[in-house]
Amino acid sequence: MTAILTDIHGNIRALEAVLADLPPQTQQIWTLGDTAGGGPFPADCINRLIQSPLPVTGVLGNWEAQLLSLRDNPNAIIASTQSSLRWTADNLQPEHWTYLENLPTSAAVGDALLYHASPDDVLTGITSRENAAAIAQKHPQKWLISGHVHKTQLYRFGEQTVVTVGSVGLSADGIGGMATYAVLDGERMSLRHVMYDAEAAISAFHASPYGQFIEPYISRAYVSTLRTGENWLAKFFEHMQIDARKKHGTTPDALTPAQWEEIANGFAGA
Repeated sequence: MTAILTDIHGNIRALEAVLADLPPQTQQIWTLGDTAGGGPFPADCINRLIQSPLPVTGVLGNWEAQLLSLRDNPNAIIASTQSSLRWTADNLQPEHWTYLENLPTSAAVGDALLYHASPDDVLTGITSRENAAAIAQKHPQKWLISGHVHKTQLYRFGEQTVVTVGSVGLSADGIGGMATYAVLDGERMSLRHVMYDAEAAISAFHASPYGQFIEPYISRAYVSTLRTGENWLAKFFEHMQIDARKKHGTTPDALTPAQWEEIANGFAGA
């Protein structure tokens, strides 16, 4: 039996709830990226995986890819998440960087293919049956398993199953304080939902050095997601797209720093 975790995003309380929920028959853990980045306790979450008594197989997420880029090229990161990434990078130890450096983009394990968003791209996630079908046509494995979109989805194509297993730390399945993960047991996969204390996680976030360091709009998006189970970071980017076009006739990437701050600070959250 295999537990499949993804998109922990530094939410240690959600991760601990999931680890406590693992069936006793669990023999190994697969992680699908974004363990670190976008949350207050990245080192603690990586430590739980490094120190797990069960063998752990992981793949690279987009946040880990950006962290590695930031370490090698400080100018490579977009403004919207740079403070979050910079704080995370400054608070990882050598053993954490070693863990990140050894994560492949994808991993074939038996009759499963593990990847974060798509097998060749850590940013382009599955959002429709058509996306899933394209991956199934290119890859022969029976189980094609990813995260990134923070929602649980399952598509069957003959003998193949394409599944996104939600998110441990920032689930967008519509219920606040809920972590999602999957269990693969032979021919059967189950998607599991675990409740944790979202308000305690929010209090810990606000009290953490990370919560006091990042911009208010990122803080509002993170807290709103924990509380509602909706993807408020995506809502923030949508807000930026709309107001950049409406107020300045351009895209967020083309805004001046002052224009960016003006629009971003107008984002209210939940």
